[in-house]
Amino acid sequence: MEIFEVQNQLEKMKENKEQYRLQYEKIKNELIRMRKVQDQEKENEIQRQTHELDNLKLQIQSQQIAAQEKQTIAQLKSQINFLQEKYTLLISFSK
Repeated sequence: MEIFEVQNQLEKMKENKEQYRLQYEKIKNELIRMRKVQDQEKENEIQRQTHELDNLKLQIQSQQIAAQEKQTIAQLKSQINFLQEKYTLLISFSK
């Protein structure tokens, strides 16, 4: 009778071992899947931030170009005013 009980216990232990192994594999695979999802989410966030940064760079460059153009226009207006004043003086002297 003891041999039979020992054999039954051994069988149960083998079954339990197999169940634990299957459980372990299931948990391991789930952790791997979760890690892949996290990695993909991180990659997506990095891409989104990169895109946002590129847009900000373009916006800053556009603002800098606009400021330079305003400055150039102001300089040209100043030069035009100066030349108009000289032209007016020249005309008044030539009369």
